[in-house]
Amino acid sequence: MKRYGVNVSFLRRDRRRSNGRSKAGSAAIASRATSRFLRVHLLWILLVTGAVVGGATAISWSRNPVYKSHVDVLVQPRLFTQTSAPQAPDMGTEKAVASSGVVLENASSSLGISAAELHSGLSVGVPLQTDILRISYASTDPAQAQRRAQAVADAYVRSEERRVGKECRSRWSPYH
Repeated sequence: MKRYGVNVSFLRRDRRRSNGRSKAGSAAIASRATSRFLRVHLLWILLVTGAVVGGATAISWSRNPVYKSHVDVLVQPRLFTQTSAPQAPDMGTEKAVASSGVVLENASSSLGISAAELHSGLSVGVPLQTDILRISYASTDPAQAQRRAQAVADAYVRSEERRVGKECRSRWSPYH
């Protein structure tokens, strides 16, 4: 039916749909549309899902597991004289010392490997707002990761003991 050049039946039909149909009826239509979509595209959905799951499985089986071991070392404040206040450590410097060539050479000699091999899985970090060095080592062998992280931590502690011991002896030891 046309009035004034406008198709009024179209407007009435929309009005009837919105007024005459409940929310449950709209949900039923949406449910039917969804189930029809799933039936029509079920093969593609299954193929894509199978390909993604198969690819993820193949990738996970093809990779060797990597074990990571870490050792936390508390860096004590330095005391330069008996009467001065302790000085907080500069953790950036301590991090650089822990991964330095001297420490790695000492650790690698105790393990019987090269410093370059030891450096390959090593990472040294500092958790935020702490005086802790986190020395980590990643390897495909869990025992090797633990041994190497511990060796680097021990070498760092020995180097610090030597350095701090020299400072203490030269500053305030009665035997210098």
